[in-house]
Amino acid sequence: MIYSLRAPIDVADASTNIIKDLGPGKAYGIPYDTAWAALHEEIFPESTTWLTREQMQDGSWGGGVEYFHDRLVSTLASILTLSKAKRSRSYQDQVERGETYLSENLQRVKEEEHSTIGFELLFPTLMEEAERLKLNVPYLHDDYIHRIRETKLSLIYNDLVYNGNTSLSFSAEFLGDAFDITKARELLNPNGSVGNSPSATAYYLISKMKPEAFAYLETVLGVNADGSVLPVYPFDVFEKTWAFYHFDKLDLPVKSAFRRHLKAIKDSWSKRGVGITKHAIIDSDDAAVAFNFLASMGESPDPNVFNNWEKDDFFQCFEYERDPSLSSNVHILDSVKDLKGYRNRDDAVDKILSFLESGRRGDGSWQDKWHLSPFYITSHAVIAVHGLNDKLVEDAVSWILENQKPNGMWGFNNGTKEETAYALWTLLYYNDHVTPIDEQILIQGLDQLAQRGGAAKHEELWIAKGLYCPVNVVDSLILAVLHKAEKAGLMDPLRTRRHWFTAPEITTEERDYGLG
Repeated sequence: MIYSLRAPIDVADASTNIIKDLGPGKAYGIPYDTAWAALHEEIFPESTTWLTREQMQDGSWGGGVEYFHDRLVSTLASILTLSKAKRSRSYQDQVERGETYLSENLQRVKEEEHSTIGFELLFPTLMEEAERLKLNVPYLHDDYIHRIRETKLSLIYNDLVYNGNTSLSFSAEFLGDAFDITKARELLNPNGSVGNSPSATAYYLISKMKPEAFAYLETVLGVNADGSVLPVYPFDVFEKTWAFYHFDKLDLPVKSAFRRHLKAIKDSWSKRGVGITKHAIIDSDDAAVAFNFLASMGESPDPNVFNNWEKDDFFQCFEYERDPSLSSNVHILDSVKDLKGYRNRDDAVDKILSFLESGRRGDGSWQDKWHLSPFYITSHAVIAVHGLNDKLVEDAVSWILENQKPNGMWGFNNGTKEETAYALWTLLYYNDHVTPIDEQILIQGLDQLAQRGGAAKHEELWIAKGLYCPVNVVDSLILAVLHKAEKAGLMDPLRTRRHWFTAPEITTEERDYGLG
């Protein structure tokens, strides 16, 4: 188990420690990718052990917040792996409980707005394997599942996955038995991975045991050293630039400390932008946040990289994506809105504002495909849109105020630390730049944020093939919010220091919800 923070003296020191620790990326392991590594039981027996420990009381595997796309694909991958294990009979009860969960909840994915990455390709392939193994799961050739699969396949052409230059390589395991190793010569990255995906790399190793791919998985397993596997690795560009984004936007003076990371980001930047790491598929979301980092550090990245992603009504995040990302558009807006020398600035701003206005929910919030919580995209949107469309900002802030929990937190179940930090970030910003917010609302939320401590595990709210948590990114957000509150006189630094490094008493109910 990895924990968020070591125990420095105060928030500033904690932030400095995170900055030193950034890259190649920290996250909790997730069941989906661990299940693929555990298929190589003779090499990674610790992954099988971890997987058997992580089944939930309801029979499922996945993140602490129940999201059916995550739970279904994670549970199906897990029971398939355990069914193939050498001691499969000893796991029969776990497999049967997983089968029951799948049978009872298969249709629930239709209730959710966004899928996990590659779900429309991965889940049907896993279901075909389950049917071949005669597992007791509902082999419904469901119209919905088939429809989204065909929609995705209609966007790609044969063998596109093998060139390694599209996001499809990240989910290469969707090919199942159709994988052709003779076409996969260009599939491995320089770091030995397939698309920086541990699960896709483990799938590749089933067909060809290449030493560099094996070494990659060994490295991934060494991050947490508990048998679990991260959902993506490395993700240094993402981790470093998102952490900077939080610190910088919340006025924590970190530019000198981030100098240590500047060269790595510059070296990763290309004429088309950057992805989660240097040798990754480039996407507009990571490119926009990295652009913000480079520009803030005194560099002059070319904003014309965003022209590569421009469509008629929005900016695309990845090629061949089935639905666009609101957060990609928000981050592009935040990067270009003040660039007076950018010839496409006015058109880009107008296009994104129209896209955001049409894409918001009736209550004034937004929901994005890269994060489970509407507080994530809504907080980022308020910062980017302020000064351009006051009505969008006002409605979003009203929604945040209306959704504070009785205990002072925000988010799923009884509230989560990460979502509470997004809400407080937005309200502190609005308090500074627009109109005062009731201090009691802020203080109640800040008190809860500090009391919950830095040692407790965060909730998995970010969307990959399963739900995950990029630990340093979330810690940077929380610490930046606490720093901002201290500077505003809303939080006693001694109180923050006293609580932050001591895990609080967590109720049984909260632990069941994933809050402990």
